[in-house]
Amino acid sequence: MWKKFLTLGLVITVLTAAGCQKEHAVSDPNMQVTLIGTSQFPPQLVGLWWNEEHGWAFRFDRTGRIPEIVHTFGRFIVRSGQPITHPMVDNGAAVIVPGKWFVEYDAKSRQITIEINLDSYDLNIGQNNISGSSRDVFSGTIPEPGQIKWSLNWLMFPENYVTTADGQFVNHHLPVTDDERDQGMIEFVKLRPKDEADLPTALSDPSAQ
Repeated sequence: MWKKFLTLGLVITVLTAAGCQKEHAVSDPNMQVTLIGTSQFPPQLVGLWWNEEHGWAFRFDRTGRIPEIVHTFGRFIVRSGQPITHPMVDNGAAVIVPGKWFVEYDAKSRQITIEINLDSYDLNIGQNNISGSSRDVFSGTIPEPGQIKWSLNWLMFPENYVTTADGQFVNHHLPVTDDERDQGMIEFVKLRPKDEADLPTALSDPSAQ
């Protein structure tokens, strides 16, 4: 049922402890980066990675932070810790409040986990509304230096409620099956600065590369 409302802009692990390995953590109210067995974030990840099919994009800085993304929900630019309001058709608006984001990298296994949380979103188009919160978790092996294509497994945990103009649904919870939660492997491409205009909505460039 929830797929019916994806066109309205629908979309959004607990990170495991590192045992006895040495950890290097960078944390603030909006972002936590945990490096296990190293103090350096992999330099080949620094920059902008884009998944065209679902609209995701992540920009990593040299510390492993993600200052901004393009979210699959409406393909809006969302910046860490910054609520946004975006105008929509029919005098509508989308209000998105990001939650805390997490990056965990284990140097020994070369595994990375990325967790993107939206504390809330509220999207109005005419008298149709979808609201809720989301958590999206991406995991996989980091790319080799010079590799520009990178695949990650995507798990989605949306909590969505819909109200339709015809009154058929009023604050109706949209269930998500286990099969729908597991989106499988999705491919990201690393964009060079000159290619970033290929994004549907261009991200700013904080000289991360």
